[in-house]
Amino acid sequence: MKLARFPDSDPRKGSKLRPDIFYLFSDSIDIDCMRAKARNPGFQFEVKKWDSYRQYPGIGTDLSDKSLLFMRTGGFGDILMLSPIMDKIKRIYPTAKIDLACSPFFGLAFKQQGYIDKIYHVPLSEDELDEHDFHLHFEGTIERSQDPEKTGIEVFAELSGVPLEESEMIPMYKVSEDNNKKACRVIQHLARKDRMEINGVQTIVIQVRASSLVRTYPLDYTLNVAVSLSAFPNVRVLLVGKQGDCSIDMKHFRKIHNLCGLIDIKTTIALIQRSDLLICPDSAFVHFAAALGIPSLAFYGPFPAMARVRSYPKCMAMEPNRDFCPYMPCFQHGHDPCRKAKELAIKNQLPLRATPCLSEIKPAAVFAHAVAMLGIDASSDDVKEHWFKEVKSYGMGGRNIGSKAEETVGASA
Repeated sequence: MKLARFPDSDPRKGSKLRPDIFYLFSDSIDIDCMRAKARNPGFQFEVKKWDSYRQYPGIGTDLSDKSLLFMRTGGFGDILMLSPIMDKIKRIYPTAKIDLACSPFFGLAFKQQGYIDKIYHVPLSEDELDEHDFHLHFEGTIERSQDPEKTGIEVFAELSGVPLEESEMIPMYKVSEDNNKKACRVIQHLARKDRMEINGVQTIVIQVRASSLVRTYPLDYTLNVAVSLSAFPNVRVLLVGKQGDCSIDMKHFRKIHNLCGLIDIKTTIALIQRSDLLICPDSAFVHFAAALGIPSLAFYGPFPAMARVRSYPKCMAMEPNRDFCPYMPCFQHGHDPCRKAKELAIKNQLPLRATPCLSEIKPAAVFAHAVAMLGIDASSDDVKEHWFKEVKSYGMGGRNIGSKAEETVGASA
C-alpha cells in the first residue's frame, strides 16, 4: 500500500482531496499516476510508501481502550462478513474502538451497527490512518482465495487473527426503525394494490440480478419462478434490484411487483427481514438474510456454495451438476464471460453468456424447493385449481410466461 498526494487538486473545484495531504491507495497508484502524467504532462503527484501500517496481531493482543481500523472498500456482502469478527472483538474488549474504512456508497448500509464505532470514507488521509493503534487491510483477500471449502468469513478471520467457532460464522445486522417503517409502508401499499390482507400472506423476495453477470441467474428463469410461485393463493412476490435489472413489463401479474430501482438497499434489506423467503443469486442479500434469520434459496456455480454459505443454517444452495463444466468452480470475478461460455459460443451451441452453468439450474427445481421451504401443500386439489385458474387469467402479455410456468409446475410434480 502506498500514500500519494496531488498538489494540483483543488477542493473548490469539486476535488475531495486536499493538495497538502497524503492519502492511502493501492500499490498500483504510482503506475496509475504515470499514465495520467503521460496523458497530461502538467499532472503533478508525489508517492511514498506507507510505513506506519500496524497489523493487529490477533485476539490475544489487549485492545482495551485501543483503536482498530478495518479497511475494505466494498461490497455490501464482503463488509457484512467482517461483522462476526468485529462483534467478537467488541465482546472481548468492550472499550475497544472499532472503525471501518470503506466506500461512501457501501458505508451507508452500515450506519448504526453496534459493532462499528465510526465509518471512514476511502481514500483515507495519512492522519486518519495514524490515529489508529492497529490496522487490518482486507482488500483482495477473498479474491485471492480459491479454497472451495473456506468461506469468506473464515478467510477474514484468519487474516485478522480472530478464531471463530462454526456457530459464530453468521453475519450480524440490525435494521433501523426508520427502515422498518419504510418497508412496512411498502407492504401496506402493495397489499392495497393486490386487494390482499397484510397478515396471512407469504412474501417472497427475488433478486433479479447479481452485481456481476458471472453470478446472475438467467432472467427468463427468474421470472418463470416468480410467476409460478405468485399463482398460489396468499403469496406475493417482490422483485428487487437496481434500475433496469428487470426490463420486462410485469403489469399483467397481479401479485408480482417490480421494485427494481424504486427502493434503496436499506429498505430492500428491511423488506427481506419481513419476508418468508429470499430467492437470489450469489450476492450480498444471501448474507443479509443469514444475518436476519430469513430462509434463502441461492444459486451458485462459478463459486462453490461451501465457500459462501456453509455456516448459514437457513440457506439452501442450488448448484449445477459438476459434469456440465470441467472448470467448475472457476472462481471468476468481474463481468467477462467464463471459459465455458466462450467455448460454447465458438461452437455456436449457445449465445455468449456470462455463466452458462447457472442455466443448468432449472426453474422446475427452484420452484419445487421454494414450495417445500414455504410449506405449501401443492398436492391439494383446491390449491391446484386456484393455481391454474390464476395462470389462465393472465392477459395476452403474460401468457407466454404463464405457459412456461405451467410447464415448470408439471416438471416439478
